[in-house]
Amino acid sequence: MKCMRVQEGSFKTVTDNNGTGYFHKLGDDVKVHMPKPKPVKPIADVSALHATWEGKNVPRLAELLGVSVKSLERLRVGFDGVCWITPMFTGAGVLVGGRKRYENGKQTSVPGGHSGIFIPTDITTDDLYIVEGSSDLCAILDLGFDGIGRPSCSGGTEYIKQYLSIFKRRVVIVSDNDEPKKRPDGTTFRPGQIGAEKLCDEILPLTRSATIIKPPRHPDIRAWYLDGCTRDKVLRLIKNTTTIYPERGKR
Repeated sequence: MKCMRVQEGSFKTVTDNNGTGYFHKLGDDVKVHMPKPKPVKPIADVSALHATWEGKNVPRLAELLGVSVKSLERLRVGFDGVCWITPMFTGAGVLVGGRKRYENGKQTSVPGGHSGIFIPTDITTDDLYIVEGSSDLCAILDLGFDGIGRPSCSGGTEYIKQYLSIFKRRVVIVSDNDEPKKRPDGTTFRPGQIGAEKLCDEILPLTRSATIIKPPRHPDIRAWYLDGCTRDKVLRLIKNTTTIYPERGKR
């Protein structure tokens, strides 16, 4: 057996492009250490909990976020007496967890739940906007579009694929317009835009078309919406952005 770490007891040493390796004889007394599998996090049944807080104190959250009560109600938001909770689903619509939001803006997850995607009620169009977070999703809904929300700039991919596998749609991925982040080597990157590009690559075969847009001068779609963005401005941005088709490649 070739070992990359332990030299003692080896009968041969080989150095190649992969580094230096030490060969050991395996016998009955040799123990091979295998990594333990990571424990599987249980998915809590939060449906019963959800029924106790859905629809409560929604106007106050609408005031804090600057979005409509109607959009928050479409996300089935509620209040548990301490914080607001937005339910999270699998791509098949199974409620598996929730995202808590406190008055001061702090966000946490419902204990014992599972991170899913935000899916509003009454999605009826063939066009689907995918955004980051529930408040951005409310902004998209207020602008008159149908959409779903990711839990983060890189999360929810498998559930989004599951959702799209049920019915192919024209997809618009709305990326956050991040400030550049620095890597240890000094180079910079924008996590929101990288996450949007990776998601596009993953879901393209499941779509009729895919377009990635980002707010021109605002950090996210909700900030743009609060600053006067209209439906026509979003449609104009899409029109001036490259759309990718799974069969034909780039336009």
